[in-house]
Amino acid sequence: MITDNQILHRQYLKSELWQKIRRQALDKYGSICSRCGGEGFDVHHKTYDRVGGTEQMEDLEIMCRSCHQAHHAVERATRNRAPKIKNKGILQSAVFRYLTNKQKETLRVKFTPSTSFYHEILAALAYGNLNSSIMKEALRMLGKDYAYGMRRNKTKILAKIKHKTENKAFTQKHQNLKNIKNQKTDYWLKKQAALIFI
Repeated sequence: MITDNQILHRQYLKSELWQKIRRQALDKYGSICSRCGGEGFDVHHKTYDRVGGTEQMEDLEIMCRSCHQAHHAVERATRNRAPKIKNKGILQSAVFRYLTNKQKETLRVKFTPSTSFYHEILAALAYGNLNSSIMKEALRMLGKDYAYGMRRNKTKILAKIKHKTENKAFTQKHQNLKNIKNQKTDYWLKKQAALIFI
């Protein structure tokens, strides 16, 4: 259900005044998403205290569409936890779920460039140190100040993640051995063919 304030805000976002402020923000900050570093054209209000033409540039930030949608999804999910105060925290096990694929890829490249396994990022976010650099970056991307709570089945999930890692490593090793065997077979067939034609 849409509230009256939301209707008014949507009308304001279509106004010439907002379009002018939006262009000023894009000129000042550029079209770079403040969350994932990709190309972004959405101008997000960090605060709604000065809406209606009185926005200051520090009240605004540039985001790509997916990061902007993710930010509002997190806001909707955490809003009802503390209705009287603005909730700036998020459940630790929910951090990975709310990151967009683009944000996950940015984290993977930044923190685990030698691997392509998302489960390592999942483990670091869901069960790692709350003060780790990867957690701080993920929280920044989601617009949250802190994460809280731990899930009870931490050991079970970590065992699954370790099993997946070992499984992928085994599969890769098996594939490498298969390739070597195929190369030897190809070499033997070529050698036999060469002997026939001599």
